[in-house]
Amino acid sequence: MSEPVKIFVSYAHEDEEHKDVLRKQLAGLIRSEQIDLWDDRNLTAGDDWEAEILTRVEGCDVAIFLVSAAFLASEFINAKEYARMIERHEAGEARIFPIILRPSAWKPTEIGKIQVVPKDGKAVVTFSPENGERDQVWLDVTTALQTLLQSMGEKQADAPKPDAPKDTPSAPATLTQRLPRGQSRVLRALMQGRAAFFLGDDVNRKPEAGERAQVPRAMARARSTQPLPSIWQPWPMRPSTRAQALHIPPRWWLCATV
Repeated sequence: MSEPVKIFVSYAHEDEEHKDVLRKQLAGLIRSEQIDLWDDRNLTAGDDWEAEILTRVEGCDVAIFLVSAAFLASEFINAKEYARMIERHEAGEARIFPIILRPSAWKPTEIGKIQVVPKDGKAVVTFSPENGERDQVWLDVTTALQTLLQSMGEKQADAPKPDAPKDTPSAPATLTQRLPRGQSRVLRALMQGRAAFFLGDDVNRKPEAGERAQVPRAMARARSTQPLPSIWQPWPMRPSTRAQALHIPPRWWLCATV
């Protein structure tokens, strides 16, 4: 069975009732584990809420935008969710699925370049809830999302599988015992989530300051209680390692600085 598609819902809290309707419409896909739907109400007490949101934005396959005037006016959404998702969408890393909830000035924005639902950008709230029109439009929205997911699945299936690099052997379980003491401590710290790290596909240089800032805080925050050696240790990450849980592409390298 394939992994569920990770979906992040970006919305203004003023529109929460519509977000809840959407979740009900997608309940079948959630229950059958075709999708993993996440919004900020999945946060629990004690979570670093901002770091978790940033991690979800970086790791999602699809971002649903619930578009309204409140959504477009939100400083947090624009700074932390909207801008980064537009970048990922344009880079082909993820898809944006905009749902026009309320009449608003979305056409001059980047959303205006993306196919929206309902049809012709007619806002959900303009459909009457009394005669079943609004239920029907939510069904149409759900069907459009299923079509998108099917298209993404077909493209992924047709994509050529990259050859495994011949000069990067998989990491044995006893790797930390084979490395010099200082490097072993760094690798153990990384595996335990205690050290900061940088993602990149070029191990011949250190990152510049701005590049490290792109790593979500939840993934880059250093928690070490003991001083660790200040070295760079490149290591090829495989899908079966911690990289998979952190949504790190398997051909990238993980370099630690602590």
